[in-house]
Amino acid sequence: MISRLTGRTPFASYFGDPAVAQIERELRLQIPLYVLALRDLQIGQLEASSRLVEAREAFKRQARVEVTARSFDPDDFWRIPGARQLESADQALLRELYVFRDGLARELDLPPFKVIPNATLLQLATERPTDRRSLAQIKGLSHRIKKRRADDLLRLIATSKRLPPPAYPRPANHRLSDDIASRYQALRSWRKQVAKARQVDPDIILPNQALMEIARQSPVTVEALAHVRAMDDWQRQTYGSEVLKVLESCPCAAEH
Repeated sequence: MISRLTGRTPFASYFGDPAVAQIERELRLQIPLYVLALRDLQIGQLEASSRLVEAREAFKRQARVEVTARSFDPDDFWRIPGARQLESADQALLRELYVFRDGLARELDLPPFKVIPNATLLQLATERPTDRRSLAQIKGLSHRIKKRRADDLLRLIATSKRLPPPAYPRPANHRLSDDIASRYQALRSWRKQVAKARQVDPDIILPNQALMEIARQSPVTVEALAHVRAMDDWQRQTYGSEVLKVLESCPCAAEH
């Protein structure tokens, strides 16, 4: 936009061009006006489609979402594609490399995959370089790591031979009962139809968490739906009776 108005690039302002700098300042002052105009336009469209109340409830739900940092689990190395196919000794080394990468990522304040890609971890675990020359042949290692952390990597690889093989974690048994699964699928089918008719995303109608809570609790009254924490008041008032009809028509018997 600035280039179109002035015929010069915006970077010129960094080199002391007062004309471009002034235009940039004026445009920045106008940005809030465009944002407010866009807000008014969206409110008008939502009102015209009778979705303003629903939208505000969705915004409130989004504002209540709490972001929690996911704790690091060394055994998550099993999620790396190809980890299960390695020899047990290589799996032990891969686990140590996975931990090493996480520490380095925290130190550099970068996502782990940008520090050392998963494919590079696998290559290190299987090829086991023993010196700087062989380490330099590993693809995906940055020049910085090869220069500053080469000794740490080589030491880790050398000492990994004494490590015991890691145990593959047993998956938790989260299998649903047939009745709960039947109710959940019935609710999903109903939600899909409603979302299609209203031309919105299914999660706007009810999120998966709410459907699962309803399927587990199997409420029989609108008042009982108040115990579904993932369902707000507006959703209960709007869809409560339909949800109960879906549960009533479900061939499965309610679990108590």
